[in-house]
Amino acid sequence: MPSNKFLKLARKIAERDKVVFDSLIEFERTKRIRSKTRLNFTIDKGVASNFKKYCREKGFNMSAKVEKAMNEMMATALASEKVLGKDWGSNKEDKAWENL
Repeated sequence: MPSNKFLKLARKIAERDKVVFDSLIEFERTKRIRSKTRLNFTIDKGVASNFKKYCREKGFNMSAKVEKAMNEMMATALASEKVLGKDWGSNKEDKAWENL
């Protein structure tokens, strides 16, 4: 097979199976296989359609974007709990609320 034809075919396969190739690249970089799970939940059709179109146009992996948003949300919540916990757990705060 001529090299140009092979490269064209390889690019087509890599584009079609982007998730598989991304996983292989991640494995080569980290020497680990990441475990994933499938979630089943419902969201608004318009939101889903717009998000799918946006990801396709930008070349983004939808699952990776959702996973990143979930991680950012949890990190923000955890950071907030730690910061607020310092104030809520103080003697000064306890004294301010003792009459309620």
